[in-house]
Amino acid sequence: NDNEITDLDLSTIPIKNISQYKFANFTNIESVILPTTLEEIGIYAFMNDSLITSISLPDGLKKINIGAFEKTSITSVNIPASVEILGGFSYITALTSVTFNPNSSLNRILVGCFRDTSISSISIPQSCESLESYAFYNCSSLINFEFETNSKLNSFGQKVLYNTNVLSLKIPSCVKYISTDALSGSVIRDLEYPSVIEHYNLGLSYSTTVVKINSESLIEDAFLKVVNITSLDLTDVTTYSKTAFSDGVMPSRYLRNCTIIVRSVEDYLNIETESDGYRIMFTNTIDGTTYYNYLKDSNGNYIEGIIDLSSTTLTHIPAYAFYCYPTSHAITKIILPTTMTSIEKYAFTSNFALKEIEVNSNLEIIDNRAFYNCSS
Repeated sequence: NDNEITDLDLSTIPIKNISQYKFANFTNIESVILPTTLEEIGIYAFMNDSLITSISLPDGLKKINIGAFEKTSITSVNIPASVEILGGFSYITALTSVTFNPNSSLNRILVGCFRDTSISSISIPQSCESLESYAFYNCSSLINFEFETNSKLNSFGQKVLYNTNVLSLKIPSCVKYISTDALSGSVIRDLEYPSVIEHYNLGLSYSTTVVKINSESLIEDAFLKVVNITSLDLTDVTTYSKTAFSDGVMPSRYLRNCTIIVRSVEDYLNIETESDGYRIMFTNTIDGTTYYNYLKDSNGNYIEGIIDLSSTTLTHIPAYAFYCYPTSHAITKIILPTTMTSIEKYAFTSNFALKEIEVNSNLEIIDNRAFYNCSS
């Protein structure tokens, strides 16, 4: 009778696998001793064994499948360095602590691995390449979430941190894929993440305010759906696509009352973009409300007043570079370097306070509407 078993001692049985559902619904099991030969624990192997409060996982274990210990009462777990694929600890409200042995071999954290648990802190091992969807879904006690230094993470799944209380997140720069709605339902306020092509609409909530891009490149649609950011750090960015801040029709209307941080005005103008690429709409009105975006350098100073580029080797002012720049921190004068040959279209459109431009003899092109509506 399964329900008569209270202590499950497998230590003397030289098995490599515990098959799926093998000990599921053994409601009287209180303790489990696993064999040192064990390499894999199957799907839902100990599901609903609600009296199990602790488990010692053997060195040499390689795979813990989805739901392996689901709805047990385990309070803490230490993951051996040998584990490569990790699932199986979902819906354990008693679980408060998860640690990993040094030199972890972990490669994947499976779908829903720790969802609906009570863990408060976790550090994802350097070796982990895939963090799958719902991994920490509804972990409302989770506050501290980080990746070990030199992380090898390649993909970040959907709703990983849904209904957690993680406020700050740095996604490793090596990540190549971030799922749609990856951060949906989170309360992240301070976000640092790489620009990758598969991250249209991160699902950021309106609480997210600070974003730093830890990549040299901004790809398509990076901010097409993000309307709540108040600080955007582009100090590491050297290039972005035509639609990084745009719907392809107009400069971005989705950055509203946002401070854009760049190393310097020279670095900002040196950011490469596609031909005719849009930059940022610094002033725009939506549904009767006017929004303003600002440029600051890495020292926290507004880029405003006299913009002296005379000591630079810039050859052009890019299209839309200062499009609709706000009058509250207006540009009043531009001093161009001797290397400057062109000012591209819409570069200073609607800079109402711009009064003076020092032009050198090498300037060859002032493109369409470069100074349109510069009424001063």
